[in-house]
Amino acid sequence: MKKQTEMSLSKKLVTFFVSLVAVLMLIMSISNYMVSLRQQQTEYIESNKNILKLSSINISSQIKQVIDLTLSPYKDETLFLILSGKGSGNESQSIKNSLLSIFNSNGHIAQVDLYSGYNQTYYSVSSKAISQHPAVSDPSSLNSSDIVLSTEENTESTLKVTRKLYNLPGSNFIGIISIDMEMDYFISSNEAIMTNPEETIAVVTETGEILYCNFGEDKLEKVLSLHSLQRGFGSVTVWDGCDYLLLYNEIDSGPGVPSLYIVKMIKESIVTRNAAILAASSLLIGCVMTILSSVLIILLASKNFTKPFGYIEKQLEKIAKGDLDVHLDIHGSEEFSRFASQFNTMISNINNFIIMNYRLEIENKNNQLKALQAQLDPHFINNTLQTIGNDALKQGNLELYTAIVQFGGMMRYTMNFCDMSVPFKDELEYTESYLKFQQKRFPGRFTYELDISETSLSVIIPKLTLQPLVENSIKHGLGGKNPVMQISISTKTDGQYFHMECRNSGKGLDQNSLEQLKKSIEAARVNGEEAANVGLRNLARRLFLLYGEKAAMDIGSENNLGFHVALRIPVGKTNDQCTDCR
Repeated sequence: MKKQTEMSLSKKLVTFFVSLVAVLMLIMSISNYMVSLRQQQTEYIESNKNILKLSSINISSQIKQVIDLTLSPYKDETLFLILSGKGSGNESQSIKNSLLSIFNSNGHIAQVDLYSGYNQTYYSVSSKAISQHPAVSDPSSLNSSDIVLSTEENTESTLKVTRKLYNLPGSNFIGIISIDMEMDYFISSNEAIMTNPEETIAVVTETGEILYCNFGEDKLEKVLSLHSLQRGFGSVTVWDGCDYLLLYNEIDSGPGVPSLYIVKMIKESIVTRNAAILAASSLLIGCVMTILSSVLIILLASKNFTKPFGYIEKQLEKIAKGDLDVHLDIHGSEEFSRFASQFNTMISNINNFIIMNYRLEIENKNNQLKALQAQLDPHFINNTLQTIGNDALKQGNLELYTAIVQFGGMMRYTMNFCDMSVPFKDELEYTESYLKFQQKRFPGRFTYELDISETSLSVIIPKLTLQPLVENSIKHGLGGKNPVMQISISTKTDGQYFHMECRNSGKGLDQNSLEQLKKSIEAARVNGEEAANVGLRNLARRLFLLYGEKAAMDIGSENNLGFHVALRIPVGKTNDQCTDCR
């Protein structure tokens, strides 16, 4: 009989530990691969989300500029009169000169076309020629939309923006203007959109029509046919022979204009190709760790390895009793030294956290005391105003009494910290009181008019939204060319948004000052940076914090005359109510 040999305990432990570690490393490698796969896809989506949104904003602004150019016939009095059938002299040359002016306004314009309904003639200006020819048919019925975005047949190098023209303020059709803008105008200024040379970049309509595509148009058409684009930003994985990752963001082309989308498509395998490399690396690291673990088992037999555990246990007992003045001092073993360093860092962080919480608690107590003091001040001011008003009434000074009552109502409205969101009706009443009060201060200097839709009165908006616009008009608008400044306030709702505009005929801004003001307000809106115009900056910042990108502020001024601010606020209640009102 052969002598049977039993495996020693140490060898059994080594075999068991190595096998266990090998299985764990395999599981860990698979797990790391799956996690890395998802993580890389998520990182790619998140990193491109902001890029697509920024590009959408840039392209939206550029498209709106082209759409604004299609309004040129309305701004050109001579051209408008010719199209309306009221021209005189050399009409054809005048039309060509006007179109040439539009063509030269932007170096990326490829062609400008105009159809005159009056003489049923087409006029065209491009870098190659200036021409005209009679129309074969009436194009007014070709499309029911007033503004159309399209591409020329057999080419995606240009975006055509077409607008129907009417004999305003009437509704008679008088012509059509179209502007062909080179697609490079939109894409070249957004070079950061491409983060991988294998990405397909495209601009498509909401119906899936491709207006521009750098490459892979056939594959993109098939992918788009399997998924419909939604509003805003979206990401989806679509299977068509292999997984394609499709990212897109809506481009706001303006009211009355069909939405466009900036689209990015790439094979998912390209995005996650590094996951396999990381999995292999994890497996390699696991093998190395298995070998090191075998050596570690041998070291476990040494009594010196167990000595630090008793020391650590005593320190943990101190912590259990509430004594956080503990510091581990272990030398000789790299692992235990590292553990001691991390343990000491953890205890230090806990102590700092306790101190920070203590300071925050003190700060909260101070804030509560300040809040209680702030509640006393409005009562004192209201009582003082009431006393002064009664004295004025006793002396028969009704005008002063009326002014004090109006001012008191304004003070109560602004000092009511419980209602930070109010119906627009309350905001309008407060603003009218403010306007009447300012008319007493500046008699004969300004008038105001209201154009308020009935549905606007019940819309909930942030408090002090309209009054800062009126205050801005009075503060900066008085003293212009018009001896009596006109302030106009108008509102409307469209179901989803509440629209409000405050316009004045006072002093305006030149183009450079207007652009600087827009930039400073935008910086304050998104980043909270300080700006020169506190009222508009504060309002823009509040709307951004409450509604994000759903709210919008637009300012404008033409030829240093007049100034207007237009707001767009989502319809719905906000949640900025006071929780401790008395």
